[in-house]
Parts: sequence; structure tokens; C-alpha cells
Amino acid sequence: MNGTLVDSAQERNKEKKVKVVLESILEIIAQKGPQGLSFTVVSRKSGVSRPWLYKYVGKTKDDLLDFAFREYANKIAPKGKKWVYTKKDIDARLADGFQKLWEMEPQILKIYFQQFSRETDLSRRMMEREKEYSSDMAKALEKVYGVRAPVAELTAEYLTYLRIAIAHFAHAKGISKARAHQAALLACQLIK
Repeated sequence: MNGTLVDSAQERNKEKKVKVVLESILEIIAQKGPQGLSFTVVSRKSGVSRPWLYKYVGKTKDDLLDFAFREYANKIAPKGKKWVYTKKDIDARLADGFQKLWEMEPQILKIYFQQFSRETDLSRRMMEREKEYSSDMAKALEKVYGVRAPVAELTAEYLTYLRIAIAHFAHAKGISKARAHQAALLACQLIK
């Protein structure tokens, strides 16, 4: 039983370090861009040792970016959820996507918009994940609403970027979560 308690405490400590490392990486990217990342800078900012970073994050600057991207992507465009292909599922996905964006730190949205128009590895990875999410949404729109593929694809892209833009705008303007959520749902209804 003591082994289980020790393992549990170690896992909680690792989770805390992962969180502080991610926050540090995101702050550095927001302030200096991906080129400002280094293990030394992340270690100093997070208070986590470089050997720990090498063990759990990786050994290269790309590993730091990949680590941040995985965390970012899982929040912005969750992977692996199965679509049920109903109107209710589409609405739930849109609401869930908005909810996750709202709960994120504003600096993640800031990084998203900073990287969006740039040609970097991080922006390419972000766009790949967005395309996967949009593609899943387009298939659902085709099946549920009987929309032709080109229209469904364009609508899915609009919906994907709309949820990000509303969350960013709401954070920037200090709009309440409830009011921003209403705006997102109304905008999605107008597009549908």
C-alpha cells in the first residue's frame, strides 16, 4: 500500500511540473515567439530542473514545441472523439469547443493568433489539427444536414475559426462567459 501512495504522490508532483512547464513554455512563446525557447530559459522560468525536462519533455527545442503543441491541440481541437452524427451532437461539439476555448488561458489564444499567419513548424502543426477537426465537422454536416461536400467543408472551416475568434474577442473585451456563449451559439445557428 505504501508503494501506491508513493506512486500517487510522484504522479501528482509530475502533473504539477508538467503544468508549470507548459505555462512557462506558453509565456515564452507569447513574449518571444518559438525562437525564444530553450531548455535553460524554460528551466529558469518554471523552476523545474533541466534533467527533469530532458526526461519528461525531450532533448531538443522541437520537443519543447511538440510538448506545447500537444497540450494546446488537445484543448483547441480534441482528437479521438467519435461523432454520433446527429444535430444534437453537432451542437454539443460546437458548445464544447467554445467552452474549452473559454476556459483556456488568454495567452494560448494570443499564441494561436500570433502563429496563425506565420510559416513555422508550430503553425503548420496547429493548422493540421484544425483541418482534422474541420474535416470531422464537415463529414457530420454532410451526413446530418445533407449538405454537399464543398459547402460542408467551407461551413466547417467557418465554424472552427468562429469559435476561436469569439473566445479571443470575449477575453480581449472582458465579455462575460454567458454572453460570449450566447453569441457563439447564435453565430453558429446563423451559419447553419
